[in-house]
Amino acid sequence: MALFSVPIGTLALLLGVFWPLPPQPAPLDPTSEEDPAKAEQERRKALRRRAGVALLRLGLQVFGMGVLLGNLAAGLGGLESLGSLALLTALFALLVLIVQRSEPSRRVATLSFMAFCGLLVWNYANYRNVEVEANWSLYLALVLNWAFWRGVGRRFPVGSSTDIYVWGMDD
Repeated sequence: MALFSVPIGTLALLLGVFWPLPPQPAPLDPTSEEDPAKAEQERRKALRRRAGVALLRLGLQVFGMGVLLGNLAAGLGGLESLGSLALLTALFALLVLIVQRSEPSRRVATLSFMAFCGLLVWNYANYRNVEVEANWSLYLALVLNWAFWRGVGRRFPVGSSTDIYVWGMDD
């Protein structure tokens, strides 16, 4: 039996993928009246913060993939109910899709709420004794969302709320 469960690996992987990077600091402006030494110090601090978040994201992704691959190598078990597998896959895939298509600045908040909803679904699956199907459905949901992102998500990225224009609100 693996040390960490499939939902922990899935959550770590999704956190690593969706955690936003701080914005890239602007290059120094030689014409500004600000102290160049202080501006350079602030720029370096922002770059260190960005690099720290990037390392955290990478660590979460590696940890999540390690847990998922470790559980896969340990064996998830045989499927007994294809109906339960289809229903759980649809539910988990919908939860991840909601996070994937949410506004980038609000993805971590959306992920935390959807993780809570996924925990409820996971506990219900354990209550109904379909843990194996729940494990397989998490893997299938990740693969389906990855395929959706490859086919649609990269071509049509999510916009921000500042781009929304409401018709009929012209003044």
